[in-house]
Amino acid sequence: MAAESEFSIPALERFRLMSKNHKGEALVAMIKQALASSQIFVFGEILTLQNVMDLQTTQHAPFYKLLTVFAYGKLSDYDANVHPVLEPAALRKLQCLTIVSLANESKSIGYDLLFEELKVSNVRELEDLIIDAIYNGLIKAKMDQKARVLQIQTAVSRDIREEDMSEMIRVLRKWSANCQSVLASVENQVEITKTNLEDLYQHRVKVESEVMNTRQAILQDEQQKISSERAAAVASSSLAATDSTAHPRAKQQTAADAASSVDRKKATKAKSAAGKGSSVASLKSPKFN
Repeated sequence: MAAESEFSIPALERFRLMSKNHKGEALVAMIKQALASSQIFVFGEILTLQNVMDLQTTQHAPFYKLLTVFAYGKLSDYDANVHPVLEPAALRKLQCLTIVSLANESKSIGYDLLFEELKVSNVRELEDLIIDAIYNGLIKAKMDQKARVLQIQTAVSRDIREEDMSEMIRVLRKWSANCQSVLASVENQVEITKTNLEDLYQHRVKVESEVMNTRQAILQDEQQKISSERAAAVASSSLAATDSTAHPRAKQQTAADAASSVDRKKATKAKSAAGKGSSVASLKSPKFN
């Protein structure tokens, strides 16, 4: 608990200020506290301190090497014959940092690999370490106990060696080029989409115009039809009125024609009768010479 309170946030900056004027055993003591602290998980900046770099040429050089393991390495890089003995808290931290390194290499880590890298022998110890790493904000992950796999969602980055910078720059340049390619593709798709939308808009305007023209033509046809029907109705009404006016005169003419026909028939019959009477008289009164 003393170490945690000593290196409370911002723990790293606090260590830099406190260790600035320390050397030898005093500096080693502070390094031990930093290694055991649950508040410090990056050590690259500590390694750049001049008084820490000076440890390489002293009897305390193994502590400088141990710092490099915590900054860049894993538990498998720790050698008890070369490095100082680890306190339990420091050992647990190095195990958690090992999980972070594995998480940066793969998003799915099998329990068998974790057993080997963390040097634990049972699932309970392994999962306790994983929980510590999650609790300290080093990783976000889910444990699949059935499949015996640790599924990584996110993980913090470890310190970077100077010799690794060139590789990182290469990766970043490649990533930047890929981003530019994707951006160009997206912009191209945007332009295509704009063109398609403009064409679609023009087509819509054309269709709406044709629909409007068709509606107007239909309306005009209906109006012409109605006008024609009205004109036909007016003409029919006028003709009917004319027929009703001419009808009595036709009846009078027909009656006169009928009377004249009857008179002619009567006259014909009278003439026929007279002719017959004359013939009979000539038969009854023969002439004598």
